[in-house]
Amino acid sequence: MYEYRKLLECFAAERTAKVASPEDIASLKDTIAIENNPRAKVSELVEANYALHTGIARLAQNQPIFDQLNRTLEYVHRLDVLSTRRNTEWLGHGHSEILLALQAHDVKGAHKAMAEHIDRSRERMLGVLFRGEMPNLQRS
Repeated sequence: MYEYRKLLECFAAERTAKVASPEDIASLKDTIAIENNPRAKVSELVEANYALHTGIARLAQNQPIFDQLNRTLEYVHRLDVLSTRRNTEWLGHGHSEILLALQAHDVKGAHKAMAEHIDRSRERMLGVLFRGEMPNLQRS
């Protein structure tokens, strides 16, 4: 599933890097502004993460890709919600590189940043599900 997500999201990031306006980028930044709040609730961070990824997909302006990615992200979103019971360390990390590449209209950089982000997400999920990594209790 994460390989399929990576394929779709890297395409969306590339496309968004090509077409995004400054207003689009500002909107994406606003979506994840909550990540800078150390008192943010886990549920708010999970929702912001989901909104950012679907926002990038929407900006790519490719409805079939958006539809497929949205279905995939719904599944990932459920896993994210469940995984926060064991590990919240990932919350609020990894989006700045993606946004910087999108803002610079750096197609290759957007692809690379998104690919690395998805790889970290996959590794985190494997740790939670199969290696029993314990929760980081810094956020509640």
